[in-house]
Amino acid sequence: MKFLLDTNAIIPAEPTSADDVEPTTPEVTELLGRLQHANFQVFIHPASIGELAGDRNRTRRDLRKLLVKKYALLEAPPISHPLLDEHIPYPTPDTHDAIDRQLLAAVAADAVEYLVSSDQALHRKAARAGLQERVVSPADALYVVGSLSPVRPPTPPHVVDGPAYQIHPNDPILSSLRADYTGFDDWLKRCRKASVDTQKRP
Repeated sequence: MKFLLDTNAIIPAEPTSADDVEPTTPEVTELLGRLQHANFQVFIHPASIGELAGDRNRTRRDLRKLLVKKYALLEAPPISHPLLDEHIPYPTPDTHDAIDRQLLAAVAADAVEYLVSSDQALHRKAARAGLQERVVSPADALYVVGSLSPVRPPTPPHVVDGPAYQIHPNDPILSSLRADYTGFDDWLKRCRKASVDTQKRP
């Protein structure tokens, strides 16, 4: 399963100082951990790299340039898609709207299954193109990941080797065995006695 992060999901995930921590930072960082745990792939778009490079704060820009190298880059993504041509006019190049369109084109072309974004304008564009269920907020993405990767049942306790006399005859775990096997209690009694005799041997 492939998830694409919008720039506004990358920024809260990679705060460069305490001042850069955003309200969505806890959700996005939890999401990234859940995606990694589920072995889902996380990508960023080349257009997002260009958008981050436009930060006028040189120190923050250079630091984020290093931080985002941990993410896989979506290779050769489509610039457009017929579905978008039909519903969303092509914007002026090198604008935020043009970047949004490229992100939506990756979704429309099935280069990724989901785009994670907090941009409501982008969500409205996705709805016009019929992609609203595949463009999700960080909170909704957490729900999606939970439904795709359900919680595993707890691991059964380890079997402990020990003498049979330590097994209580009325332990509930023996009920099904007692019901299925005639003479179970006699057999268990012999096993318990045999284990006692074994313990007495020098």
